[in-house]
Amino acid sequence: MLLRRVGQQPNEKRRYIIDYEPFLQTGETLSTVSTVVTETTGIESSPTLIVSSSSIELPSSQRAILFVSGGVDGAMYKIDVTVTTSLGQTREDELEFNITEV
Repeated sequence: MLLRRVGQQPNEKRRYIIDYEPFLQTGETLSTVSTVVTETTGIESSPTLIVSSSSIELPSSQRAILFVSGGVDGAMYKIDVTVTTSLGQTREDELEFNITEV
């Protein structure tokens, strides 16, 4: 599911939070979060978009936190975010990034 389209400059490093509380059952928490970045415009150039860390926010453990930086001016990227929960559920979401030097 596409959660959000984001505009970001190549030299920025920004934090993004994904709230999974509406998806979770009472008492259920996130167990893992993983990310995969794909460049979607066919611009084969460095640097790539970087997810420097992905973690679960404590103490509630119901939100995922990503720090994102880099990318090439004019490129678009997709970050696939996969979470698993304490009850064994798995959910996949997407964020799209349009990198523009302003």
